[in-house]
Amino acid sequence: MVYDLSNTPYVDVAGARMLRRLHDELGGKGFVFRVVGAHSEVRDRLRFEKLEDRVGPINRHVSLGEAVAAGPPAGTRAGDETANPG
Repeated sequence: MVYDLSNTPYVDVAGARMLRRLHDELGGKGFVFRVVGAHSEVRDRLRFEKLEDRVGPINRHVSLGEAVAAGPPAGTRAGDETANPG
């Protein structure tokens, strides 16, 4: 599952933690959760909340279409708490 944050200019602590819980819940059901399109402040907040450690690299340069076409990051498994290949 890919969550596109390209139209989200701000995420607060509660939002970042909600995304972390969503990742954990979806991982428990066999889904791989990724985040794309996050702006700098949003990326910083998500990284501070350690979401990048769970979902893999969070950057602005991968589009939703590219992420879907690429499939899950190499070496990841659904629910893998350290799904950061590389």
